[in-house]
Amino acid sequence: MKNKILFVVLTSLTASGVRSEASQIGVDMSDWNIITSGNLEDVSDYNGNAYVGGNVTAGNSFDAGTSDTGGMPAGNYSLAVAGNINGGGTIDVDHGNVVVGGTTSGRTIDINGGGTLTQGNPSAVPSSPVAQVASASQYWSGLAANSSAAVANNQITFNCAANSSVAVFNVTASQLFAQNQNLILNPSSSTVQVLINVSGTSATEVGGENFSGNFQNWANRVVLNFYQATSVAFNGGVDGYVVAPDATVTGNSPIIGGVAAANVDINSEVELPNSAANYVSAPDLSSPSVPDGGTTASLLGLAFTGIAIIRRKFRKG
Repeated sequence: MKNKILFVVLTSLTASGVRSEASQIGVDMSDWNIITSGNLEDVSDYNGNAYVGGNVTAGNSFDAGTSDTGGMPAGNYSLAVAGNINGGGTIDVDHGNVVVGGTTSGRTIDINGGGTLTQGNPSAVPSSPVAQVASASQYWSGLAANSSAAVANNQITFNCAANSSVAVFNVTASQLFAQNQNLILNPSSSTVQVLINVSGTSATEVGGENFSGNFQNWANRVVLNFYQATSVAFNGGVDGYVVAPDATVTGNSPIIGGVAAANVDINSEVELPNSAANYVSAPDLSSPSVPDGGTTASLLGLAFTGIAIIRRKFRKG
């Protein structure tokens, strides 16, 4: 009887504490093709949706929400800013609404698609996806590789494992960004999603690298997880969703997919992939190792307190 009670309590704990957050990551990365915990410092334009946890400090003019083909988050926000939009050039919003927790500093924001501008109302800003992205990044970094990356003749070839829907690679930043290197992706017949964990506190694309072949076709399924990085610099185009929760991501060529970082300073475009996003999500993130902001710890305390009480009652009986 005691074991049955313990099983029920812990099963409920797992379902309520971890899996709800884990399953959210796929939704977040589909809804937002820019996510920052800090500032959006520069971008030429983006054709999805941006969540900015800090401020928009980009002084240049740029276009937001230039395509309505991607998934929009609840409320149809193509630009959500928890802080302020600082002064600068015009922001042209082609689709969706804009919500700003702080002020817009008198900056011109043209809402061209019939949307609305809400400012000075922090409660109107959608829920932040930042914690979920950071948790997912750490969880992914602990997964064992089931696929291999072969380096030879100025080429790194990612050979996806057979009989596995999620191909997991573990490489270093220097392996990924060797100069004048082609990056080749070879999916197997079973491959559905691709996760490339990249170790190293600093990752710099030194020049001449080329995401080619299947990478371009799989930009909606590839995640590049820079889980240790504090600085990621791209000097060429990228195909896939770049996840670097602690890094400032810079670059001067398009990112096709998305970017989640501490700060984003991209002197180019962040574009949606050609096909609907299908990035790594639940059940791959259903492990209790994913942090959940203290919810699991609190429930564990309640669970084991309850178990102790139940044990005392059984002993007395």
